[in-house]
Amino acid sequence: MADLRLFIAVELPEEVRRLLAAVERDLRQADADVSWSRPENMHLTLKFLGDTPEDFVGEIAAALDAAAAACPRHAATLGGVGAFPTVRRPRVVWVGLDEPTGRLAELQKAVDDVTADLVPPDPRGFTPHLTLGRVRSQRNAERLAGLVDGYRLTSAAAVPVNEIVLIRSELARSGPTYTPLHRSPLRE
Repeated sequence: MADLRLFIAVELPEEVRRLLAAVERDLRQADADVSWSRPENMHLTLKFLGDTPEDFVGEIAAALDAAAAACPRHAATLGGVGAFPTVRRPRVVWVGLDEPTGRLAELQKAVDDVTADLVPPDPRGFTPHLTLGRVRSQRNAERLAGLVDGYRLTSAAAVPVNEIVLIRSELARSGPTYTPLHRSPLRE
């Protein structure tokens, strides 16, 4: 069987995607060399599995069901706008997520635990964020940094965390296509 490029994520409601698209439109004014995310593809990545044998999908799905069942449903809110590694040297532009109860971090750790045999946990840790775009060159990066640094969201929209989704990513010149393969509901 073939390998599938997989990741585990929380999908976003349409209202949040619209808000993120508005932030993206504002930041495009910098005319920086950024590959912007399509709003319909925006999500919260909990873990990137990468190329995974197709025959592992059932096993991964069962493990995610168990991890999700142990974690309660909750909500995060959109936080500030920032960039990795820093605003002054942006490579990834993002909107952060705030979730003061720690449940989102617990969910991500549960996902890490059940997938550790496939992909070890990221040594950088988990920083919940929604990727707006990836910077391709330093053209107008200083203007972009100025917009990112001073950006304030007009709404602290809620991001419900009710399920985790195993997603297949297929890369193409026009951008990635994401296909949900399995949904694991969190505990009520």
